Amino acid sequence: MGTRDFPSFIQASEEASISRLYGGIHFMDAITNGQDQGKAVGNWVLQRIYGEVYTTSTPGMQDQSDFQARGREPFHD
Repeated sequence: MGTRDFPSFIQASEEASISRLYGGIHFMDAITNGQDQGKAVGNWVLQRIYGEVYTTSTPGMQDQSDFQARGREPFHD
């Protein structure tokens, strides 16, 4: 199997998450809870480092290009 490319870290993590369902490793509720927890931890880290959290509901940050222009990847609400 060759290398995989993803347009965002979020998309890569979603594919990795769903593969654990397909592999019988996790149930869907565990995947959803893990994704929510990961986003919460990521937002906490961003808050501690940058003093702000960038999400799709942040004013001026509704489009993927807004995040890329600031060197950030969005955490979806």
